Amino acid sequence: MFRGVRDLAVPALLGTIVLGTTTAPCQPPSPEMVGAVTIVTVVGKNAKQPTVALPRDDVLVYEGPVRKRVIAWVPARDQHNVLQLAIVIDDADGKRLGHQLEDLRKFVLAQPATTSIGIYYALGGHLQAAAPINSDHQAAAKALRLPMGSYGDRVSICDPVMQLMAGWPNTSARREILLITEGHDFLHRERYSPDLQATVDAAQHAGILIHPIFVNAGPLLPDSDSVGRSNLFQIAQKTGGASLLGDIRTPESFAPLLTQLETALSNQYFLVWETNPSKRKGGELRSLQDPRRTEKRTHYCSPEGVCSVIADCDRASILSSEAAGAEKSSPPTE
Repeated sequence: MFRGVRDLAVPALLGTIVLGTTTAPCQPPSPEMVGAVTIVTVVGKNAKQPTVALPRDDVLVYEGPVRKRVIAWVPARDQHNVLQLAIVIDDADGKRLGHQLEDLRKFVLAQPATTSIGIYYALGGHLQAAAPINSDHQAAAKALRLPMGSYGDRVSICDPVMQLMAGWPNTSARREILLITEGHDFLHRERYSPDLQATVDAAQHAGILIHPIFVNAGPLLPDSDSVGRSNLFQIAQKTGGASLLGDIRTPESFAPLLTQLETALSNQYFLVWETNPSKRKGGELRSLQDPRRTEKRTHYCSPEGVCSVIADCDRASILSSEAAGAEKSSPPTE
């Protein structure tokens, strides 16, 4: 049976980097090597296909053209199922949201005790915490409200997201964002937002996955909806998040999209591989794509013929030797 993952340039689906060295069961062979960590999500090829387990032996890691040794492949389940999820809502969405908030409340209340949730609103380039990240799901659900802003308050969603990531402490928990917005940069009013890459860079450095839901803002600018969707798709793809964009209209219900997100969150793995530490004081973002390959999505097929989709991450954040030694968080062991 064909095992498509053998052609994988980077085995990170919906995945990105959690900074730090590791105390994995199989240690790097020398002090010159460190263990880099990524969060990997393996999901069905479509909503009708079941998710299949991806064996460790079928996971290949490349930094550029160089294959790296896999140290650990651990499901984010049971005692390892610790998640911090920030829900960020564009407060300028105004009347575009209504009964969809009830879908969000049900989603929040259905999360396991190992998931901490925060509710945040973005308005005028600033971030407001309605409920900081904590394990009280009832408080988080009560903090959800209708967006109160107006179209005149629209700037860029990127600045509030970067504010959140900058103040988010790094722990052993997975850190992920559910972002609900139109996605267009109304501050710069450009098709290609200059803040978009800065947001992606910050997320890749911090190892934070961003899952966007598209909310239609109306015909405010020519092609604003299509540009906004494109921006959100890039954020999801490059940070390793699930692209929950639906169609060009605001979804009448978030329930199907939140089900997709739940599937992704429930099928994540810690992947640890051996790498050389960065020689730069502050570390670096290193390519995780073999330059000889152009395909951005790879299929893995189980012996039973059930396929999963694996989306490659663009880059990994690799620490310097000093930074890796000072890093306190570590991934789970097998």
